[in-house]
Amino acid sequence: MKKHAATPQILAALNRGERITAHDALARWGIFRLAVIIHHLRLAGHDVKTQMIYRAGTRYGEYYI
Repeated sequence: MKKHAATPQILAALNRGERITAHDALARWGIFRLAVIIHHLRLAGHDVKTQMIYRAGTRYGEYYI
């Protein structure tokens, strides 16, 4: 499993209590596939939770610890 360079930064942000969406990840770290990094963090034993947000006819996941 290949580790993305921004994985430690994402994990640090989650551990600080930040909630991260795919839009946040794209804007802050240039990551298009945040769900893949979240999946790898979960496989590594981190308890990352997902809250689905429904707004203006769209839905997206917001990740947090």
